[in-house]
Amino acid sequence: MRAFLRVLCIATLIGWAATAVAQDKPAFDFQLHGFVAGSVFAQDAKLGASYGQDALFVGTLQPTQDRLVLSGDVRETRLNFSIKGPKVFTDFTPTGIVEIDFFGGDGAGARGGQSVFPRLRLAIVRLASKSLTVDVGQDNVLLVSQIPASVSHIAFPWSYAAGTIGWRWPGVRVGYTTDLGDGMALNLAAEVRRGAWNDNGGLPGSVNCSPTPGADGRLPCTIVTGAAPSFGISAGEAGFPMVEARATLTLKSPFAIMAYLTGHYDSKDLSGFGDAFTAPKRDTMDSYAGQVGFKVTPGSFTLAGNAWVGLNMGHMLGHSLQFNNAGNVHGLGGWIQAGYNVSKEFSAWLGTGIDAPAGSYQEFFNTTGFSRIQNNISALMLRYTDGPYSLGAEWFHWWTKLKGATAAASGTAEGNQLIVTALFAF
Repeated sequence: MRAFLRVLCIATLIGWAATAVAQDKPAFDFQLHGFVAGSVFAQDAKLGASYGQDALFVGTLQPTQDRLVLSGDVRETRLNFSIKGPKVFTDFTPTGIVEIDFFGGDGAGARGGQSVFPRLRLAIVRLASKSLTVDVGQDNVLLVSQIPASVSHIAFPWSYAAGTIGWRWPGVRVGYTTDLGDGMALNLAAEVRRGAWNDNGGLPGSVNCSPTPGADGRLPCTIVTGAAPSFGISAGEAGFPMVEARATLTLKSPFAIMAYLTGHYDSKDLSGFGDAFTAPKRDTMDSYAGQVGFKVTPGSFTLAGNAWVGLNMGHMLGHSLQFNNAGNVHGLGGWIQAGYNVSKEFSAWLGTGIDAPAGSYQEFFNTTGFSRIQNNISALMLRYTDGPYSLGAEWFHWWTKLKGATAAASGTAEGNQLIVTALFAF
């Protein structure tokens, strides 16, 4: 009898302990993800928007000597923090997401390039059920549907300024996924995000542009200062916000297929917030774009691509990252990439991309005064991946068509970059 009572007491204590453990289980799930990436590279041109992991085009006509640059870069290193909470509204799981990398600029002094600042990428409050997702906060716009494979150009894909448009802004997104059966699914998403233009720091007044090109073929534009500060409100924020919608179809069989269609619209108030000291030649500027893309993965082979056409898309890194307030800028771009997995660990990739104006180069230059009027890139990558570790050797070749006021300032500038990157993902 004593033995039975002893066993009963022990079982009771174990039951109480199990109940206490279950009650003490945390209601929040914290996760840390991201990657650490280090690159060493050689390049033979002055590239923009920056060097190394941020090289997207050839900035200027190049010198004839002392062109070789040997350096390193770690700025694309990324940290993603997320906290998932208990269910709310019966069937929704709340999640907070914050993501940073280190493209926030160099520090001061002689060693500023080794003391780079962090940069906020994402800050999202998410509510998600099985089929419906509502995001509030800063995220990539829907135009950033996919980027080409790379180890060195993740934060700034090599297809930026060569076939990919988009960026990140605060806003609201709603997405809905429905199962169509037979391994097929359809995702529909729509969002409204804060408007933007090239004056997010605040224009002191309005923009005046003459309709008649000057002697150098450019449209003379001046910023009016004095009576009408914009109080830090950009022309995009004073206009109509960004509105985007995207439909994405995925298929699992006979092999993985993904295709999408995206649309964008926004409008800028070029006279800015408040009363303009002198009215600009036009008060509003519309921007719109349509985009299609795909990715197929039959067996060991991967083929992906993206194409867009639009109007006044400089704020989305179109038109080779240039802005214009005078005339409308029509543009188009696209990229394509093919990859083959030679083995489980080793793969080879080849891609190309273009960003170009619609119309003649001379007309484009006269209308905008832009110096970069077409950008092309070829990309080759050999990648070895073993679990969370990747080692990639990549070669990029850019040829950027430049147009200046004189023949000496015009021409096609070419540049190369050979970059080797080690990446550890977690």
